[in-house]
Amino acid sequence: MDTRKIDLHVHSTASDGTMSPAELAVAVKEAGLCAFALTDHDTVDGIAEARTAAKAASVELIPGVELSCDYKGKEVHMVGLYLDETNPRLLTHLARFRDNRDNRNQKMYQKLNEEGFAISEEGLREMFPDAVLTRAHVARFLLEHGYIKSISEAFEKYIGDGCRCHVPREKITPQEGIELIHHANCAGASGALPYERRQAAGTDYQLPGLRTGRNRSALFHLPAGRRTLYPKAGG
Repeated sequence: MDTRKIDLHVHSTASDGTMSPAELAVAVKEAGLCAFALTDHDTVDGIAEARTAAKAASVELIPGVELSCDYKGKEVHMVGLYLDETNPRLLTHLARFRDNRDNRNQKMYQKLNEEGFAISEEGLREMFPDAVLTRAHVARFLLEHGYIKSISEAFEKYIGDGCRCHVPREKITPQEGIELIHHANCAGASGALPYERRQAAGTDYQLPGLRTGRNRSALFHLPAGRRTLYPKAGG
């Protein structure tokens, strides 16, 4: 029986993770894993660094990405695996996503300023110089500066969906996400997996209605913050 362990949903400092892509490769090796997928939010910028470090650490890197989609009014995060990170269509879409996120962030900072929080793009860049800034970074900034007592407080009171400082941003449909991921897959691989983000509960749930015949997996959000993909029983 094959007992090797892998992690197919990992973020780096290229988005909202706390380790650089190179540090992740070392951590994966030290944890006894044989492979990991780098699936940063709306960016593949960390993959080249991760690939070099993974080769040096003798672990396999699976290039991936996490896309933000909208499904019946709910935010759905979609993980794509085995991607060609140089795919022009993928890069064009990711650049558009980041531009839209940046515009949304500026409006969110203004609303937070009106609540009395001294937060700005410059301050966030100082804390997270290489990251694609997300609401998770905003929450960590507020926590580090003593404005809130926990990350969950930021989402539940200020920047979570429907809260007074929340600003929605452009999202693609799950079908568009699947098409984009399949278009960017390398070596004929398939890896689109949708799941709903439950911020308050800190859990992720697969959305069965979005599964296709090629997406036979289930994703669980582990309490420690590492997300691991397990084959669904019965295939």
